[in-house]
Amino acid sequence: MKVKFILVFLYVSLFFSIMNIKCFLRNSATLNVSSDDSGAIDIQSKSYELYLKAEVLRNSKQVRSAAIVYQKLFYNSPSVYANEGFIKLLYDIGQFNKIADISVKIKNLFKNNLQMQLVFAQSYLYANKDKEADSIFSTLAKDHPDNEHVAYHSAILLLKSGKLKEAIDFLDKCLMNPSLISKHFLFNFLKSKVYLQTKKFDLALKCIEKSLALYPKFDRGWLFKALLSEQIGRVNDAIKGYKEYLGIVGSDSSVEKQLIHLLFMQQRFTEASQVLKSMGVETAAYYFDLALIEWKKKNYSLSLTYIDKSLKKDSSFKKAKFMKIELLFAMHNYNKLSDFVADWIVKAPGDPAIIHTYKLLKRLNVPVSLLIKKLENLVSSDKSENSSENIYVLLLIADLVMEEKIYDKAEKYYKKTLSLASDDKLKSKLLFQLGYIYFVQGKESEMEKTLKKSMEFKEVHPSSYNLLAYHYAVKGKNLDYALGLIKKGLSFSPDCSYYLDTQGIILLKKGFVKKAIHIFEQALNIMPNDKVVQKHLNMARAAIR
Repeated sequence: MKVKFILVFLYVSLFFSIMNIKCFLRNSATLNVSSDDSGAIDIQSKSYELYLKAEVLRNSKQVRSAAIVYQKLFYNSPSVYANEGFIKLLYDIGQFNKIADISVKIKNLFKNNLQMQLVFAQSYLYANKDKEADSIFSTLAKDHPDNEHVAYHSAILLLKSGKLKEAIDFLDKCLMNPSLISKHFLFNFLKSKVYLQTKKFDLALKCIEKSLALYPKFDRGWLFKALLSEQIGRVNDAIKGYKEYLGIVGSDSSVEKQLIHLLFMQQRFTEASQVLKSMGVETAAYYFDLALIEWKKKNYSLSLTYIDKSLKKDSSFKKAKFMKIELLFAMHNYNKLSDFVADWIVKAPGDPAIIHTYKLLKRLNVPVSLLIKKLENLVSSDKSENSSENIYVLLLIADLVMEEKIYDKAEKYYKKTLSLASDDKLKSKLLFQLGYIYFVQGKESEMEKTLKKSMEFKEVHPSSYNLLAYHYAVKGKNLDYALGLIKKGLSFSPDCSYYLDTQGIILLKKGFVKKAIHIFEQALNIMPNDKVVQKHLNMARAAIR
């Protein structure tokens, strides 16, 4: 059976090839020679050979090769058939502007060729030359009122031109034409689009439903209905529309993602999971989405399995890392949680996300002491403990123990970090932290010495100015020097209520009570609930009475 089919196909192909040769020779645009002119016959033969080769290449989608052969053909013998084939090639590859340029010279060759006139008109349409497209479509609509392609693209032009009332009238005529009945679903589809543009949502919905009733397998119709339903807030109808669309086309990642999003919104997690799994794209994001769905269903163990798969695909996927932290917390697995976070910090110590990680742990009330222990174990087990690579880990440990008010241990880690630091700004900040520890411990001499050393760098941590100025203000000594210090601090942060409070205390101690009151009030405007500033303001007001 297969052999018979091939023989029939070859016979038909041969028949049409012979007919094409006759037509080609008869319609050659440059050849007008007698049959005994052997040179001309050779040219004709060569031209047809090129034409046939170009057509074969065009039909087999070998665009570049076809274009090269057409160029040779035009050099030898441009003909109506050569032009037609070349124009169709340009149309196939979307060169609409090129067709629009060429058509000025050759479109009269195809006056009675409906197919080519449609090619020219559509090319004008896609090249945004609506006036030229309208000219052709108007003629075609009069000459071929029953042609579905002419009707459809004429309607498209009206929509594109914003002639919405004319578009509705034209589409109504098409829907009344029995010759166009096979395409009535398309005309209803276009009417729905027009009504959507004019925000007549009920009419738009009615028309798209008519379209789908006429042709239930119309994929673009289901997609449009889904988008329309979503726009007017009918989420379940949108979900149904997207599902119908996918059932027809098989796969569309953007639509599948939107469907999953809507199912997720409706808390239809099982369906969302099914759609996601049907996509079958095993990326880090894919496993993350599965984990998120299972997380919402409170299937924490399965969610954790998917998160681990996500991180295996992409170990730097931060959203997956944060979700793993949330999951381990929900499962009360603090030991594994601390291990994971500590390992993350050590592997990427300079990653700004670590700060967010720490904030997340604080929000979750994870025992900080457990994290400190894990970090200390990791650092101490590292042979390069004193390496500059560990500086951020050491700094984090120092900050953590500082918040826990373990000042002796904090001092140890700040000093170790300081010995590895090369950045002046960081050195100044570390010395401030050490100065603050000495301030809390009442070691005044060590504090003053350390804070003054912090101020020797080009980039000074401004809180060093404030702390030393505050110390002198409270003690009531070196007030002029203290005032100079706090002014430097305020030059960095003029709206810092703590710095303003320090300035107010100094002014109060120097006897400038009204100025002090003004400064304290300014600080309270920034931090209205600061009880310390309020106390100082009350003291200043009492002093003026």
